[in-house]
Amino acid sequence: MSLFRNENPNLGSSSTIHEVSLPSTSMTSTSEVDHPLLGTMILEVPIAAATIDEYIFVAPMALQIKAVRFFCTVVANSIQTVALQKVPVASQPVAVNGTGTVAVTAAATPVGSGATANTPAVSALSTTAAASQLAAGDLLAIHISAALTSLVGGFMQIEMRKQ
Repeated sequence: MSLFRNENPNLGSSSTIHEVSLPSTSMTSTSEVDHPLLGTMILEVPIAAATIDEYIFVAPMALQIKAVRFFCTVVANSIQTVALQKVPVASQPVAVNGTGTVAVTAAATPVGSGATANTPAVSALSTTAAASQLAAGDLLAIHISAALTSLVGGFMQIEMRKQ
């Protein structure tokens, strides 16, 4: 599955990409209408009881994270959280939650107590603007605070735009 037309990024085995194009009424020329990088990119990462810390995405170009949401059918049974981490190229290689990683959201997203089944949880982005900006080659990773016992039908949705 390609990220945009004519591209093949390195994604996790369970990652899904959806391209959403801008309406043609906002474009000024035919070449802009056909340009695939003008839309919003949605990365959906399944998260289940067996999910562990993992890398989920390699930025193929400069991208701006616009929103992070979490959904689930059945919440986990305790106070577990999922955190979205950015691993800048300069910090690689590093463990998912190791030195040099940057928290993309202001706080980890509750997926146990504090979460509501069948209701999107919108995570506030970090107040540090650079935390939500990806350079080509930066990695995104998810850090799980503890085993997600009982979690069913969960996924994290990350909305991005080309910078």
